[in-house]
Amino acid sequence: MKKYINSKKSNRSWKKKPEIISGNRTFIFDLDGTLYRFNSKGFLDSKFYSDIRKRAYKFLSEKLKVSEECAKETYNCIKTKYNGEVSIGTEKEFGINRYDYFNFVWNLEPSDYITKNPSIREIFYNLEGKIAILTGAPKVWAKKVLEYLEVYDIVANALFTGEPDIRKPNPLSFQQVLDYFRILPEQAISIGDQESTDIIPAKKLGIKTILLGSDTKSADFCINKLEDIIPLIRRELK
Repeated sequence: MKKYINSKKSNRSWKKKPEIISGNRTFIFDLDGTLYRFNSKGFLDSKFYSDIRKRAYKFLSEKLKVSEECAKETYNCIKTKYNGEVSIGTEKEFGINRYDYFNFVWNLEPSDYITKNPSIREIFYNLEGKIAILTGAPKVWAKKVLEYLEVYDIVANALFTGEPDIRKPNPLSFQQVLDYFRILPEQAISIGDQESTDIIPAKKLGIKTILLGSDTKSADFCINKLEDIIPLIRRELK
C-alpha cells in the first residue's frame, strides 16, 4: 500500500550523519522538478523554456540559413513530428548533429533560472547508497546544474542524460542504470516528480518508486519535499 509522508512531521535535523541506510540500494534521481525547480510555476511557464526555444530558433536559422520566423515554424513542426524530441528530429531531417544542437541551445547558466537547495548534498551523503541521475536533459545542462548544486563529484560517473535515442519515459532508460550497476530492479528506487517519466516506466521493471510533490496511485510512496526521503527510507524501506 502506498505511504504518504507528511512534511509537517519531518522536522529532524540533517546535521549529523545517521547510521548506514540501505547501503546496497541504488537511488535513481530525476533532475528537473526533483533536485531543483525553476523560479516559476513549472517548466513550460519558465524563462528557461522560453530561452531554450529562442536559442533553438536562432540555431536552426543559422544552420539552415533561413529567417528566424521560418526557423520557428520548422522547430514547431519537428517538435510535433518527433513527440518533443527536437534534437533527434533535426538530426534525422537535416543531418544536424544532435550534440551541436545541445551545446548551443542548452548551454545556459543554472544560476539564472533555478534556486539552489543547500540540503541536496547532505541528503545524498545520508542515503549511504549508490546514486544515479537519470534525466531527459542533455549533459551540457545537467553537468552545469549538478555543479551548481555542488553534487556533480558524487554522481559524475553515474549521470545518464538525454542524448541517446533511448530516453525517458522509455523503461529501457532505467534498464541502462540497472545494467551499469549490475543490479536487480528490486535493489533500485526511482525518485522523481512526474508519474509519466519517473514512476510508471520504472515500475514496469519492478523498481520501487517515490513521487515528489503530489499524491498518486502509481507510485509506491509520496513525499512533499526531498528532505522527507531520509525518514521515509528509514521507516519503510529498511
